[in-house]
Amino acid sequence: MGKIEVKTEATIDATVEELWQILSGGFTDVETWASLVNWSKPNPQATEVLDGAPTGGRLCDVPGFGRTDERIIRFDVESHTIGYNVTAEKIPGFVNNVQNVWNLREAGPEAARVSINLTADVRGIRGVVMGPMMKSRFGKAVDRSIEDLRVYAETGEVSEHKRRRQEKLGA
Repeated sequence: MGKIEVKTEATIDATVEELWQILSGGFTDVETWASLVNWSKPNPQATEVLDGAPTGGRLCDVPGFGRTDERIIRFDVESHTIGYNVTAEKIPGFVNNVQNVWNLREAGPEAARVSINLTADVRGIRGVVMGPMMKSRFGKAVDRSIEDLRVYAETGEVSEHKRRRQEKLGA
């Protein structure tokens, strides 16, 4: 079994608390700012809620991945860390155990360092052959997510990508 790992970091001109409110307090409202999410809502099946977490999980519609079920598996208010498992209709069968962890830390009086670490297991010959393509796909999604968050947190407006997505959907 192989592993895919995608890591990225960025400095955003917003406080850790402002970003934490968007990521954790607005966990089920990710479609508000993320261009890769058509819609999101609380997941009524995610009944296990970690201490301090706003919910147990969310359901999203993500182009290319279909409907996703994202369940919070790590939630730490003090370290500003939120992690969740992701299952999706259109993730190939050779990919499983997809996890995404966001972490925030101060980078100045009005700035924060945001890191994302996405991991997934791949298996079989298809995993060996197609793993690099999936890593590239996940990498693009992670990069787009952090850019969408940066624009939203710094301006209060959605990114150009999100705006175009909304127009396409008629939102």
